[in-house]
Amino acid sequence: QTPGLYSELANIYMLLGEREAAERSLAMVRSLGGEGDGSQLDLLEQLYDQFQIHGKVRAGVMYDSNVNMGPDSDILTLGNWLVNVPGAEARGSAGAYLGFDLDLGWRPQRDSGWWLVGDLKGLWRGYADSALHDDLHARESQWGRAGLGARYVGSRFLLDARLKAEIFDYEAWQHVTSVGPELNFVYAPTSYLHLLSAAGWDKRVYSRGGERNGGYGWAGEYARLFFGEDNHEILLGGRFLWGEARFDDYSYIGWEGSLRFLFKLPFALELSPFISLTREHYDGPATALETESRLDARWRTGAALTWRLNESLSWEISYQYMDNDSRSSLYDYDQHLISSGMAWSF
Repeated sequence: QTPGLYSELANIYMLLGEREAAERSLAMVRSLGGEGDGSQLDLLEQLYDQFQIHGKVRAGVMYDSNVNMGPDSDILTLGNWLVNVPGAEARGSAGAYLGFDLDLGWRPQRDSGWWLVGDLKGLWRGYADSALHDDLHARESQWGRAGLGARYVGSRFLLDARLKAEIFDYEAWQHVTSVGPELNFVYAPTSYLHLLSAAGWDKRVYSRGGERNGGYGWAGEYARLFFGEDNHEILLGGRFLWGEARFDDYSYIGWEGSLRFLFKLPFALELSPFISLTREHYDGPATALETESRLDARWRTGAALTWRLNESLSWEISYQYMDNDSRSSLYDYDQHLISSGMAWSF
């Protein structure tokens, strides 16, 4: 008789919902010189519970060098014209943020691979510069999302299909709503390699600027590689993008490539650097004064550092640089964004 056999038996009893039998098996583990206590069963009970709820709440401060994603000046060259576009120039400001993520799952039986899943997410940002309200109605922004669907978990794959609804709002003055399906499939040919396929489409409605209303979608393929004793991660992949707007000049096709790392460092630190490139080819010029179709190339790079103070509480700091190079000077801009705050997970 070995402690390992009784420990495995305790695991099986917890899967079947027989906690008293699992406690007796753990008592045998201890009597044979092994380790095991009630906290281990508590973790297993959470793992095998038919109803799962997990979430995160985060809050902190930030500085955004270009809140409105504007060019360097109000004086722009559009086609053959030199024009003044009031309010177009980049505005920077300090601010604060508050966000939450909530994921829920329910399965009809403990040993079933099927789950009913849902999620709720939200983010609020507020800036100190009052001119952002007076001129641009952009001193505050809110984003929210709700999703509902089904998931199947097999021995080497996961399939998740949901219907989601989102809203992005500036000071209740203008907002964008979207509704549509999304699909994620993960296949694990080995324990250190995961292959991810993802796609989504949504119908968008703009409260101001109805010419952008239409259908927008994407489809991508990614590979996640785990390496090292600490299980560091590399995520590499790309996706195809498209948009069909009511006004053809705002329709586009494009692609995005991205690379992200996750390094698990000593002292409960995690470092996640990333880089991505997005290109969008539009069907027409950005403004009536221009003759060339709009073409954007957007670089993003940065890193996030997380310090896990305990199982639930973390300190987070992140930096992102974005450079949008466009044929239209109205959309030619760069942005620095730095944030720092606390996160509570449950």
